[in-house]
Amino acid sequence: MVNSKVSSLLGTLDGFINRFSDINSQHDSGVNAAADLEMALEEYTTFILDDNYRQTWDTFIDPQKTEIKKRIHAIRRESAHCVWKMEKYRAETLIHANDAPADYFKNVEGCIEEEFGKFVVDEHARILLIGVGAFPMTPLTIAKNTGAKVVGIDIDDEAVDYAKKVLHLLGKDLDIEVNTQSYKDLAYVKEATHIIIASTIPEKLEILRDLYPLTNDDVVVSIRYGNGFKSLFNYPLIEAQKGPWREADSIHFNDNVFDVVMFKK
Repeated sequence: MVNSKVSSLLGTLDGFINRFSDINSQHDSGVNAAADLEMALEEYTTFILDDNYRQTWDTFIDPQKTEIKKRIHAIRRESAHCVWKMEKYRAETLIHANDAPADYFKNVEGCIEEEFGKFVVDEHARILLIGVGAFPMTPLTIAKNTGAKVVGIDIDDEAVDYAKKVLHLLGKDLDIEVNTQSYKDLAYVKEATHIIIASTIPEKLEILRDLYPLTNDDVVVSIRYGNGFKSLFNYPLIEAQKGPWREADSIHFNDNVFDVVMFKK
């Protein structure tokens, strides 16, 4: 029974690795390609949230084994690229006036309002999102619901171009900016009251350490992450690498592909 559960889990995981890898190697941006990608992400979201698979992973899988490490590295890389690609497809769809959000995006959107837990976000807040992506649903949701100013940054020029077009359509009256400027060179970092680091950014802990001397004393940094089985769709948070920050709050989502932890100085 144990071997069959492990075989089923690893076989399913290998299937997603191959599926995502094939999708990422394709250059087709048509309707069929977008539908295939959307379905793959929806099915992978269901896989990650499956309690039976999670229990099998937690009980029987050793993440330190070489063959497991290879799978973990591959699925994180391929799924992250698929998310970025899906964001661009979704932006294109919206721009052409035929928007249909995938379950993956609904899943992510569902926890945005809870992102900062006990820390209040109102019209006086100044939000920075590192890793804004091509479809800026987090800035849109926060700015619309609170009136706060939001700045989103991303190293992907194409993603930022898409994000600007989406904001032109959905957020004309909202105080939102997106650009490709590095957080290290962004004066707004010192002004920010709340900072969000996206879950698909592998260097999140390096960024957290960099932010300490760049930010004000009252800032709250929210990191989206996934440990354990959820680390197959996110980059994990390792206790020993948090540096001088103190953990101020955390939120575990049973029905979301990532969890959130908040840090203060």
